[in-house]
Amino acid sequence: MNFKYLFAILFILLLVAPVFAANKVDLYFFEVPGCPHCANLRAWLAQIEPNHPTLNIIEINANENQDLFRQFLTNYSVPTENWGQVPRVFIGNYTCLGDTPCIDALEEKINYCENNVCEIPVSYQNNEINPSKLIGLAVADSVSPCELAVMTLLLTVLFLREPDKKYKVLLGGLAFALGIYLTYFAFGLAIILGFKSFLGFTNFDKSFLHTLLAIFAIVIGLINFRDFLKPNDPMGEVPQGWRPKMKEFIKKTASVPGAFVVGIIVSLFLTPCTIGPYFVAGGILSGISWSSAIPWLALYDVVFILPMLVLTFILYFGLSGVEKATEWRQSKARYLHLLSAIILITLGITMLLGWV
Repeated sequence: MNFKYLFAILFILLLVAPVFAANKVDLYFFEVPGCPHCANLRAWLAQIEPNHPTLNIIEINANENQDLFRQFLTNYSVPTENWGQVPRVFIGNYTCLGDTPCIDALEEKINYCENNVCEIPVSYQNNEINPSKLIGLAVADSVSPCELAVMTLLLTVLFLREPDKKYKVLLGGLAFALGIYLTYFAFGLAIILGFKSFLGFTNFDKSFLHTLLAIFAIVIGLINFRDFLKPNDPMGEVPQGWRPKMKEFIKKTASVPGAFVVGIIVSLFLTPCTIGPYFVAGGILSGISWSSAIPWLALYDVVFILPMLVLTFILYFGLSGVEKATEWRQSKARYLHLLSAIILITLGITMLLGWV
């Protein structure tokens, strides 16, 4: 996809996302195991939760998170004589203690926060990531036809250069995939940093960003569906003007270290047709701490290069010839676009509905 289309999409999303965005209501519920009043409040919250689609109940064990509990109590100016008592709930700028007082007051507070932005005076990050959401994006990214086209071209060059040294195909393919992996990992860190900075410099809350990313995923999915319908004029692949230079770089590859370097360089050519899902993933990972985001990013990029590794081993072990692999990729390219479209559109819709 050309960058001009990407920037146009992002600009449009910034304009329309507030229409779809609903205020996400974070409710922090501190409890301890075996507490009967905690159980009563938990049951009541479970009962009203279906009536409040944007309600996000964050249940925290007070015994296992004492420092965090003290941070909440301090920032909400709770008298020290009431510290340590549960169940304790924090929502917006309000806190309550005990099952009955909270049950009597919370629904009104939830309704208020659904129509107004309610922020908490505590820096809290929920480090939980929905694996299906992130893996789905990675799979949609990994089946990109332009990614497989580049890999097939490289392996063809390596195989034809020295057909009697198949180990060079293996090592060259692995080196190329490693170059792609490391470069994309660096790109991912930059995307996450960009989103964290964006949220830090603006007044947008995480629910707005979540909605923005969901709509973006749907748009990228629709572009892939368009490419399925018009395979001879794809929007979501390497721009035509870039292809001769990319092929020139690849055809000069004569060694395993060269394949690694070409992998790094070719990453720049691949970016326009693979950045969509990665952009959404980076936005999702920006909502958690760096220590949690980095392992998820590493896993995403493993899934991203997995088809490259599979193709490399298929050719090395002789399960398919280079010509057949090239023919298969060309004949199935439009269906790979369709698969990406289905994954991205489904994921975007489920994100908008709050299911993931």
